[in-house]
Amino acid sequence: MAGYTRQAAANIATGSVIDADDFNDEYNQIESAFNAGTGHTHDGTAAEGAPIEKLGPSQDLVVTASQVRPKNSNTLDLGTSALQFKDAHFDGTVKTDTLAVDENATIAGDLAVTGNITGNVAASAVTQNVTTTNITEGSNQYFTEARARGALSAGSGISYNSSTGQISTSGSGANNPTITISAGTGMTGGGSFSLNQSGAATITLNNAATATSFNSVGSLGVGTRIPGTAASGTYTHSAGSNYAGSTIAFGNTTGSGTWKCLSPSAQAQTYVYNDNPYTTINYQRPGLYQRIS
Repeated sequence: MAGYTRQAAANIATGSVIDADDFNDEYNQIESAFNAGTGHTHDGTAAEGAPIEKLGPSQDLVVTASQVRPKNSNTLDLGTSALQFKDAHFDGTVKTDTLAVDENATIAGDLAVTGNITGNVAASAVTQNVTTTNITEGSNQYFTEARARGALSAGSGISYNSSTGQISTSGSGANNPTITISAGTGMTGGGSFSLNQSGAATITLNNAATATSFNSVGSLGVGTRIPGTAASGTYTHSAGSNYAGSTIAFGNTTGSGTWKCLSPSAQAQTYVYNDNPYTTINYQRPGLYQRIS
């Protein structure tokens, strides 16, 4: 590159005769220094001019050996919405008040957020697996089997293994939980079994344990409703209701005491009026009864 240096300094002096050649040499050198392709470089070396450190109509952009900065803070934009730079390459920290990404962003390293992340993230936007392994735990702790097991404790008569999560009853005696079944009205038997027993438990409920003969309390019988009148009609006993034994025919005899109807019973009959009136039984539907008192 051509800078400007004096060509005929000795000949162009006060009191000397100046030849045209001397002026021609000087002007040719000036012309070369300002040549658009080969002129001076302003690189600070001899004859090349001082480095240009300030740019712009008001010298608002300052360039030094280590910085490219505005003359005053918050006065210059880098590009415009219509005229944009292509790629930017940084090897350090980029600090800004607000970051707006119009299209895509790729983060190869870690993303540290000291504030809040607001808005919604669509499930389809997450293409990689995100697990609690990658997320720092806060005061609301994650679920783990060890934590769940550690939050439990055993009460009286119960053993708890926090390593396996197994809950069991322990031993026998006053603190050993049991289930007891007792016989109700008209029934005998019953029993109990412990929750921690290893074998099967057998509980016998004898439906007629105290019945030594028919018509005894607890006994069962198949009978039909006795209408108690010669009038025509259908006479029934309903399941679940209690009836006097005298209203039930068990074959050729009637019952005593009180019986519970376990399945419905009915008898339909027709009374015939004439000189010798009589009653015709149309049908009988026997039911199952149990004496309760």
